Amino acid sequence: MRRIIQLRNFLSKAECTALIERLESEGFREQFSGDRDRVVRARCVYEDRELAQSYWERIQSHVPDLSDTYTDGFSPYPHLHAPLKNFQSCGLNEVLRCYKYLPGEQFRRHEDFAFEWSETRRTFYTVLFYLNDAFTGGETTFDHTMVTPETGLAVIFPHELYHCGNRVETGVKYALRSDVIFEVPPQRLNAG
Repeated sequence: MRRIIQLRNFLSKAECTALIERLESEGFREQFSGDRDRVVRARCVYEDRELAQSYWERIQSHVPDLSDTYTDGFSPYPHLHAPLKNFQSCGLNEVLRCYKYLPGEQFRRHEDFAFEWSETRRTFYTVLFYLNDAFTGGETTFDHTMVTPETGLAVIFPHELYHCGNRVETGVKYALRSDVIFEVPPQRLNAG
């Protein structure tokens, strides 16, 4: 079952405020997609191993096993050389993607792409962290679920779930994305 897990107050308001201030000081770059009304344009990408590790230590107990997610036996990843059951979660991607939505901006329906370092190390789940809620609109909509952003909310879901970031009507929305890394430990490399 492809679940959407919501963790309220995962980050404190103070953590969110400090992160927004850091992001603003480092700066966002405008990415123009050709359709000014299509997607959020202000983005930044940075690597922070310590922050990713800190978040991982707090979130790992909430990350479902792949066998719990893909209970129907269907794998959206037929190219993998190891069965999904052999992969174990081991951390959060230190490559953090940050988004700043201004009024009128949205992120149209899409699925997230995985990071793949090798055939035995890759991401399967997205983690979205909402850093504020002083705006209207901006919900994240899945096919059968709408997530209303709250300051400090973390949401975990499989990459292949289609979703969109609804149009922000007023205010500014800040969100941070990472991914859950899975790998096949050496002792499971040849396990069926």
